[in-house]
Amino acid sequence: MRKFWNKTNFLLFLPVVVWTAWAAAAHLSVANGAKVVLPVQGFDPRDILAGRYLAIRADYDAFPSECGRLTDEDPTNAFFCIGDDRVVLDKSRCSGRFITGYCERRKHFRDTSVNRFYVSEKSAQLLENAVNGRVKDPRVVVSVDKSGRAYPVDLILDGLPYKEWLKTVGK
Repeated sequence: MRKFWNKTNFLLFLPVVVWTAWAAAAHLSVANGAKVVLPVQGFDPRDILAGRYLAIRADYDAFPSECGRLTDEDPTNAFFCIGDDRVVLDKSRCSGRFITGYCERRKHFRDTSVNRFYVSEKSAQLLENAVNGRVKDPRVVVSVDKSGRAYPVDLILDGLPYKEWLKTVGK
């Protein structure tokens, strides 16, 4: 009987092990992250190769921000402090977890991770219309890991998770 762990089998099995470890680490980051609810705005930068998703942008303009104090020489890195609900330029000023981002045009805070929410093809158009103006106060629930990366977890429309909201509108 041949030995199972020869070089070929090992090299074929290695990508499966690496991918499984990566997927497990990503799942744990989302599951163990701090949950935060943020207001969103819809916008439409279509990427045909990325699949069907809602293009969303967390709306941090409602929160106090230090982005307006920047000068041309200042760095644009900024942090949204969870719990304090404010944007600061130095993450040491946050009392807990934070979302990493940057100041856009020295005015608006933008994060780099809350920009897509993947949905099924059959409900995508209805949800896109809702986020882009039909629903008052759309929000996104994100899970924030210790490094400041936010992962979208759920979409809230009219105070309901989007799957329940779809049931109320008949889709």
